[in-house]
Amino acid sequence: MTPTKAIHAECKYCMGGYVGLIKDCESRDCKLYGFRNGKKEEDVQLTPMKTIRLHCLDCNPDGKKAIRNCPNSWCNLYPFRLGKKEKSLS
Repeated sequence: MTPTKAIHAECKYCMGGYVGLIKDCESRDCKLYGFRNGKKEEDVQLTPMKTIRLHCLDCNPDGKKAIRNCPNSWCNLYPFRLGKKEKSLS
């Protein structure tokens, strides 16, 4: 999975699994907002990886160590939380 697809998947999860609701999302404060449709919107300045990193910092306000030790392995963004894709353990 690519970072952009992971963001889209996380947005789908946030919308209760309904892809059709993603385009109507009004959470402009969400760091993932600019990539919610599975592609970068024109006004977005960050890369998908940096966007994920900022989102993870919002989710884990205790900082980098909390992100490294994040217990939410079910999260679509989990493999990208460190700024690069982690190798799968399987």
